[in-house]
Amino acid sequence: MTIRRLDIDGLVAGVISIHELGDSGFVQEPVNKQKPHPSLYFKGLFLTYEDTHHVKSKHLVEALDVSQQHFSNFLEEQLDVTNALAQKLSTVTGMPKDFWLRAQHHYDSSNNLDKDNVK
Repeated sequence: MTIRRLDIDGLVAGVISIHELGDSGFVQEPVNKQKPHPSLYFKGLFLTYEDTHHVKSKHLVEALDVSQQHFSNFLEEQLDVTNALAQKLSTVTGMPKDFWLRAQHHYDSSNNLDKDNVK
């Protein structure tokens, strides 16, 4: 018996997508679900509590080769992940560049959906 992995986070391409499963799947992802900003993944996976709440992350700023303001804007969800930033995040975190770009794309798409629903 082969067990197929269901990828429900919507960021990493998997063997089966929720949309392919339709009603036969055990998880239904809402179409209008807002996706998180990529900085939330960064905070949750790579920053300590102290770094997140006091931004004492000088070593990360240096490793990312960005200004403190640029880094703060990213953490405050005021900065989009570009190709250049995605490459830097990949180098520092070990998460592929495509992960960061997909996270930004999903965030942008869900925000555009929200803006469309407000009209």
